[in-house]
Amino acid sequence: MGLFFREGRLRPAWRVILYIPAYGLVLVWGTLLFLAYLIFILVWSGGQAPSSSIPEEIPLPIWIAYSVLALGWTWVVTWGFRALLDREPLLSLGLLPRPGWLKHSALGLLLFSALTLLWTLFSLGVGWMGIVGSAWERASGLYLALSTLGFAVFAAAVAVGEELAFRGYILQNLLRVGRPLWGVTISSLVFAGFHILNPGFTGLDFIYLAMVGALLAYAYLITRQLWLPIAMHFAADFVGLGLFDIPGRGVPSGGLIRIEILEFNVWSTGGVMGPHVGLFDLGLPLVALLILWALARLGVLGSPRSGGENPL
Repeated sequence: MGLFFREGRLRPAWRVILYIPAYGLVLVWGTLLFLAYLIFILVWSGGQAPSSSIPEEIPLPIWIAYSVLALGWTWVVTWGFRALLDREPLLSLGLLPRPGWLKHSALGLLLFSALTLLWTLFSLGVGWMGIVGSAWERASGLYLALSTLGFAVFAAAVAVGEELAFRGYILQNLLRVGRPLWGVTISSLVFAGFHILNPGFTGLDFIYLAMVGALLAYAYLITRQLWLPIAMHFAADFVGLGLFDIPGRGVPSGGLIRIEILEFNVWSTGGVMGPHVGLFDLGLPLVALLILWALARLGVLGSPRSGGENPL
């Protein structure tokens, strides 16, 4: 009994082991949703497959439906695990509006919006990418407003759902097992692993996403809330998708500014997933980490020695 239970509750490591496949069912629901859409397209087109690549054929409303479905499933599964195994409230994972949560959210939005924008501007400046048009050249103002709102809903659902799962339940249970470094490492690797089905996924993508996972875990550790990592995650997705329309990533397209990738290699803009997977991009999480560390040292986000110990 001691191997599995402590004080009448399943040990945290076993909770994580059970939680990962339960959360992973979201991939099944997403696959079924996309298959239903593709079947509809085939029936509607008289049995002929779409002429262009399937990922870019999937419209934004389908992605929104998937993200909202994924968030709902994540919320239900996490609530169930918290209620039955942890015996603690779901919101205590870091979703309570405690002092500083608005400041953390604002700083997270500003930080990753700025970094994503600067990365894109740099890529444009050195010739890795080029601007080929804008959404307002081919759509009405109402359509642009609704599209931007749709990207915001998509980015928010993805950010809340993934942070609740990876920096919420998984990381926080692993923190009860051993040193924080182990919890950060394992949760970050699991986070990267859940993206392995992305089109064109490479080993460099895995390394980058694991580094991003570690960055978001550090954001939780220095605040002990999920607001900062949620805001950072949202900003990266919203600016990277809703503002810039970069084709070939297997994610929603239709951003305000149409971008064409001019140099297509792993050293600069990466493979078919687009930006943030070149070797140059591995420095972005490190830059963000240094900024967070500096802000924490200045007392803006809280001390990196919260509770008398280093977060890692």
